[in-house]
Amino acid sequence: MSTALLFAGQGAEEPGMGLDGGPEARDLLALAGELAGVDAFRVLRRGGPDLDRTEVLQPLLVAVSLGALGEVDASFAAGHSLGELCAWVAAGVLTPEDAVRLAAVRGAAMAACAAARPGGLVALDGPLDALPDGVSLALHNAPGQWVYGGPEEALAGLGGRRLRVAGPWHTPAMAGAVGPLRAALADVPRGPCGLTVMRQDEAVPVGPEALDDALCAQLVRPVRWAETLEALGSAGVRDFVCVGVTRTMRGLVRATLPGARVRR
Repeated sequence: MSTALLFAGQGAEEPGMGLDGGPEARDLLALAGELAGVDAFRVLRRGGPDLDRTEVLQPLLVAVSLGALGEVDASFAAGHSLGELCAWVAAGVLTPEDAVRLAAVRGAAMAACAAARPGGLVALDGPLDALPDGVSLALHNAPGQWVYGGPEEALAGLGGRRLRVAGPWHTPAMAGAVGPLRAALADVPRGPCGLTVMRQDEAVPVGPEALDDALCAQLVRPVRWAETLEALGSAGVRDFVCVGVTRTMRGLVRATLPGARVRR
């Protein structure tokens, strides 16, 4: 039975997350706060508006996830959206510090795009037969959870549940974030890859040579998380270890692969 490490993305955050970590975890949180221009520990204790800011939340969430990463005998790693940065750390390709730095660049660039092209996300329990103008599939999280993004006026008639996010993530509206992230990636050294990493915009395993393209493409392409979990199941993975903030991720695994073992 193969094991996969899973890392959550934006939307799984909780106030107080990561505050019980050890010295290395606290160092990562301090770095994330410095990059985001906030007191990370105060933000995590209090929650509220600062934790809702994309440019703050993304480096903090990566720091929390990586601060919880221990020694696990796994064959695969996958991360939902932002969590894909953590998967590359688990594989040994990126350092935790560089992943936090990349998350800060990613979050700031996405926040800037959202300010320039406002919009949001709507969760539906099934796929749309036809996409209204301006609306794109943003995430397929589980068999009964499809998320669409676009400008406010385009989402108004879809019904569903509005997600608490600052912009239309994983849609073409995020194209302006690709350049800053790719430039930041160009300066980051790479280590040898020790795990198979899943590229979640295509639900396929990739090597480190695909890292830059995978992380940049997912900014503007849908997160195919249900398909990624299904691909892991088809590869023989029956044991899923959720790292960091785990409640949302455990639910997605159980909804997609009911017979799987899910632990943290």
